[in-house]
Amino acid sequence: MPAEVEFESWSPQGPVTELSDEHCWRLLAEAGFGRLAVSRGDRPAIFPIDFRVADGGVVFRTAEGSTKLSDLLANGWVALEMDERKGTGASSVVLTGHADPVSDPDRISAYDRLPLPPWIPNRPYVYVRISPDSVHGRAFTRHLTVERTTPSPSAAGG
Repeated sequence: MPAEVEFESWSPQGPVTELSDEHCWRLLAEAGFGRLAVSRGDRPAIFPIDFRVADGGVVFRTAEGSTKLSDLLANGWVALEMDERKGTGASSVVLTGHADPVSDPDRISAYDRLPLPPWIPNRPYVYVRISPDSVHGRAFTRHLTVERTTPSPSAAGG
């Protein structure tokens, strides 16, 4: 694995690659952490979540009565986004779809075995499955190193 990149000098001005659906799903499966965007009335809200790829979609859990659960019950259309930066590149994947609480006891039992760490130690949990309608992603390759300079005290009026 390449040495850690100093991201203060990182610039994504190299090639941008559109990722295949398969590549996007692989990145989602490897990441397991992202941001869930929901609608709260006429405004967006974003929540960090741990998730797993399962049953042809994405599964996460939340506390019963949570804000995000209330929001997605009011409007189930959501977006999930994950990003990563490593080595000499970065990637970003966005999945959109419809989120529904899971009520099937067999699925709940299976999801109980998924490695989903609790954010808040509340029970009971509600599992939510996002049925995707689209997934797309891009990979960015670092190409240019940007030299950042700090203004001298005299240039800043000091």
